[in-house]
Amino acid sequence: MRFRKSLRSEGPEPLDRKKAIGLSLVAVHLVMAVVALGLPWYSGAMSSPGGQFSFNFYLSGSTHATCTGSPNVSTGSCASSQSFTGAGLSDTGTLYAACFLLMLVGIAVFVLGFVLVYRVHTREQRLRRLAILSMSLGVAICFSSAIILPATQNGTLANDRAFTSGHYAYGFGVYDANGSPVSTPTTDYLNSTSIGGASMNWGPGIGWWIGGVGGFAFSLGGMILYGSNPRKVDLEEATDSSVPSASRTRRTDV
Repeated sequence: MRFRKSLRSEGPEPLDRKKAIGLSLVAVHLVMAVVALGLPWYSGAMSSPGGQFSFNFYLSGSTHATCTGSPNVSTGSCASSQSFTGAGLSDTGTLYAACFLLMLVGIAVFVLGFVLVYRVHTREQRLRRLAILSMSLGVAICFSSAIILPATQNGTLANDRAFTSGHYAYGFGVYDANGSPVSTPTTDYLNSTSIGGASMNWGPGIGWWIGGVGGFAFSLGGMILYGSNPRKVDLEEATDSSVPSASRTRRTDV
């Protein structure tokens, strides 16, 4: 009869402090990405002696505008909440719907990697790297939304004739004598200006900024996780090169 004693450990290895910090930081990205879905990703406001006007665009497919007093813009579309199509912004609505879908896919891929890295932390180096790769891909997909919006939104707003034809708020921004936009959300993604006693500003909303902070938290946490060396839990394999085979295996004939 042959007996073999193995010191191979079973079950997941407890998290050490360094890896716990890394997982906490990448979890911050997940929370912020989910929270950002319900916050405005683009905002603008105008204040004039006659009143105030503000608007917000959401990835979920809605716009929100408020008016007080009689601001120096035509606010025929100034409703409390409506869809992009209802606000005359169908092309912009399609853009935001695509970015919303990218965010959902990115979050799903990130969650898959997060669960995997938690279940196999430090035990399997290959799986650990695959998990971090999955999380990185998820963050990259989410980040693509934050990049696509500034790169393409001006064009979709121009196609929708937003801020220039009364579909949303005619007069928001600076126009030339012919009524062509000089500096409006259709020409500049981010800007602020004053004209005729009215001050205006527009640019990324709080949801866009929170998504960026979450990405930074992931980058830091991911580097911590990737840089941490897995502890050798297979003591039998660890001693193969230093302990003679006869001392590791005891043979008894019965």
